Amino acid sequence: MLSVVLLWWVLYLIFPRLVTRLLVSGKYRVLVDFDVELQRIFGAQPLKTGVAVLKETADKQPELVKAIRAAYIDGIKVIKAGQDKDFFEANAKELFGLKTPEEITAGLKRNRENYADVWGEKFFESQNKMLQQGMALGLLPSVGSLTELWIK
Repeated sequence: MLSVVLLWWVLYLIFPRLVTRLLVSGKYRVLVDFDVELQRIFGAQPLKTGVAVLKETADKQPELVKAIRAAYIDGIKVIKAGQDKDFFEANAKELFGLKTPEEITAGLKRNRENYADVWGEKFFESQNKMLQQGMALGLLPSVGSLTELWIK
C-alpha cells in the first residue's frame, strides 16, 4: 500500500493540472487524498516546495540563507492568504495549462493547500521518513544520511 501511495504522490506532483481537469469535468472523484493518507502514515503532509543551498553556503553565509528563507516564507504567506489570486488567474493557462474558470478556481484552491506553513522537528522527521521510504523503494535516489538536510 505504501509503495502505491508514494507512486501516486509522485504522479500527483507531476500531473496536477491533469488531476484538476479530471475533477472539474465531474466525471471523476477522489478516491484517496494523498496528503491525508501521507499525514496518516508519516504524521505530516509531504513538503511539495522548498529552497535548497549547498551546505557550504549555509555554513559560510548564514545571513544570506536567513534572507532567502524569509523571502520564501513571505511568499508562502502571500499564497496562503490568497493575495496571489490575480497573478494565478492571469498566468494559469501558461504556467499550469488551466483554461476554464472552474479549472482555474480549483487550481488556485489546490495551490493554496500545497504549501506547508508548519515547521519544526516533528515535521522534519516526517519528511525524512517519507524520503527514506522513497529511497528504500527505489523511487528516489539514495542520498545517504538526511540528518543535515534541514536548516532549523
